[in-house]
Amino acid sequence: MKSLALYIDKWYIVGAVNTDGITRLVNLPNREDRIWLYFYEDVANDEISYGKGFQSKFRNNEPHYYGDVFSLITQSSAQYTMFKRSQPMKGIFKSSKIFDDLRKDMDEDGDITTYISFSKDISLASRLLFIEELKEERFVVQESVARICHLALEYAAKKSNYTEDGYYLVLNACNENLHYALYQKTDDLFNREKEDVLEGLGTDVRSRALIENVVDYINEREYLLKTKEERESEYLRMNQFVDDWLVKLASARSYIPVELTNVTLSRDPFKNYPVPVKKSKIDERTDKIVKDIINVIVRFVKDAGVSHEQIKGILFLGNTFTNIQFKKELRSYYNLDDCKMVSYKDSDLSSLVSAYTFIDCSQFSAAQNVMRGNAEAELRRIKIAEEEAAAMKRAKEEADAKAAIEKEATEAERKFKDAMDMGYDAEREHDYDKMEEFFNIALTLRPDDEEAKQKHEEALRKKAELSVQQNHYKEKIQQAKTAYDENDYEAAKFKAEEALSFMSDSKEALRIKEDSIRRIKSQKELERYINRADLFIAQKAYSEAIQELQKAKLLDVDYKDIIERETRIKKEQQATNSRIEELSNQLNSALNEGRYDDAITACNELIEVDFTNSRKWSARISDINIKRERAVEDRKHWEKLVRDIDSAQWEEDWSRIITLCKEALDIKDNPDIRTKLEKAEAKLKTENELKMLDQTIAEIKDLILGSHFADAEKKLASLRRMNLNPSQEAKVRDLNRLIFTKVDEAEQPKGPKRKPRPKPGNDPFGWDFGTPRSKPKQAKPATKPQKPKSNDNFFDSAVKVNKPLEKKSISKPSGKITNDDFNF
Repeated sequence: MKSLALYIDKWYIVGAVNTDGITRLVNLPNREDRIWLYFYEDVANDEISYGKGFQSKFRNNEPHYYGDVFSLITQSSAQYTMFKRSQPMKGIFKSSKIFDDLRKDMDEDGDITTYISFSKDISLASRLLFIEELKEERFVVQESVARICHLALEYAAKKSNYTEDGYYLVLNACNENLHYALYQKTDDLFNREKEDVLEGLGTDVRSRALIENVVDYINEREYLLKTKEERESEYLRMNQFVDDWLVKLASARSYIPVELTNVTLSRDPFKNYPVPVKKSKIDERTDKIVKDIINVIVRFVKDAGVSHEQIKGILFLGNTFTNIQFKKELRSYYNLDDCKMVSYKDSDLSSLVSAYTFIDCSQFSAAQNVMRGNAEAELRRIKIAEEEAAAMKRAKEEADAKAAIEKEATEAERKFKDAMDMGYDAEREHDYDKMEEFFNIALTLRPDDEEAKQKHEEALRKKAELSVQQNHYKEKIQQAKTAYDENDYEAAKFKAEEALSFMSDSKEALRIKEDSIRRIKSQKELERYINRADLFIAQKAYSEAIQELQKAKLLDVDYKDIIERETRIKKEQQATNSRIEELSNQLNSALNEGRYDDAITACNELIEVDFTNSRKWSARISDINIKRERAVEDRKHWEKLVRDIDSAQWEEDWSRIITLCKEALDIKDNPDIRTKLEKAEAKLKTENELKMLDQTIAEIKDLILGSHFADAEKKLASLRRMNLNPSQEAKVRDLNRLIFTKVDEAEQPKGPKRKPRPKPGNDPFGWDFGTPRSKPKQAKPATKPQKPKSNDNFFDSAVKVNKPLEKKSISKPSGKITNDDFNF
């Protein structure tokens, strides 16, 4: 036995054919997996087509494309066109051959047993009308009240062991809205206890987060979408593009923006917007949406008085719940195994709606009758509302027609009054042409009005009396206007006075006369300002000339002469400024190079060129003369410093050289002087070091005389660490020998004199300071003591007391000499 099961959503219909318990998806001619309820009205070929390909056209509000038809079939005003006739929208299913395609796939010519599950988003009235359309096409509807959530629970009870009594939570996201319901299972029956909906959150949450981000970014700048409904409609429209955006976003880095190009809004589809998107921001927004949804659902369960322990299972419907974050968040509230959290995708809808074939449908009998009664009542309410709206429309049209008649009568009265008032105004102004015209209009509106007749006749009489006088006036006033336009203000004044003789109250003639007098006066003032400006231009006092021209501009005169002089001033100023800049550069260059005569020459030329600033340049000449005198003095001082430096260098007075060099460098930088300064500083440093060395040697001698040998050795050790020349090294060695000698003398006991210990040669420890060691030589007998070359009295006395011994060859210690060898 064959049967047809249909799940009907607001955007599509999913069909399943059941043959002896075996279910398969309906095969459609367009090869789509469901009947997408987007329609195209082909007026030229008198055809209605359906398919998902028409979705984008419908979302862009293009004509001849329809969608969301279940919200339209209850409206008598909603129609489509076929065979050049308007058809009620409920017939679009038949006209598009949806019923024929279902029957063809069923391969049935007679009645077809049909089970239907409607989406919660479809009204009861729309359901009833659709069922009636099915019946006309011989689709025998057995059941139509079971929700897809209920059928999914029955399917899960059979397939996934939802057998335990208790509460089951169902989340349905088969369209853009997220429906959630709480069912209680008792005695193998599922009863819906409570339900609610989150509008707009039934789509994929990541897609939703990305679309919200894009729409909000554009709307914050353009403010095209003002209501929540407008934004939700735009979110649905954006679904056609979001898959491509997600692919682009998937390959991006988290915190580097990706630019989505050619984004449009339905309100302005021809304007493209670039939208930057950060992957990290979309991830955060997706996470926030999921958590908000779960918080609402948990609060929904809690408000129903159901504890967490009473929830026996959670069922998910729709591709939205492939996001594992939903299950992860719900597990934190409900302690359920994975087997109790069942997910069905959109592709499973055909199997779910076929649950009608194995459940007891008698449980829906009462609900079926209630649904039909409510649907019929809703249709009646819709019909009554449409009739009331039509009656109100007719009443409004009648009231508007009556108001139009009353308005027309009131308007005629107003026009008559206005014509009379304007006729009187024209009379006061002695404009008898207009007076006759306005009173004639008043007679047209009220032909029998006596006042209008009298005033019209009076206007004709006055018009005739003034005809001759008016002609003379018009001639003179025209001549006055012509002279005024040609700037001949003397003639204009004369002709205006003649016109006033014919019509003394003529405002136009009086205006021309007064304005001509004023312009004659202004012309004289202009000539005075122009003459003064020419005088200033000749003197090259351009600022004063411009001031005179600005005064002339305040006059009500022709600007031609003013503009000519302004142009001339501008050109001369440009030439003068160019020459001033050139001379200023020559002046600065001469000063920098010390060519003061050239600088004074440049200043003299600037006095002639820049006449207005002549005082400035005269003062500059005085400054240059002072600088020239100062330069002569500095040169003399410099030459004296150079001679003093050479003299101090001959005398090797390094301190004085340093002072003189610094003083010379303060005057000007000179590489030779700087070199002499550096050499003198180096020499002075060397002298200071020698003085410190001599001072240290003197201190060591004092310590030796005072028998403070340890302190003397410490100071001697500090001398060894210094960078010494050979003569200084010899002094250190002599000190070292003297210390040994004095130490030996201090250690000899008082008693019989013993033979003195032989004195070491040059250096008993081999401290040669790195100098080459000479071979020991036989000491020559001293015939006469020689005076040491040193000027040190201390060494002189030591040499006289201790006669030199023969030098012995002392081998140099083997191995490397270290600082430890000098620690006594």
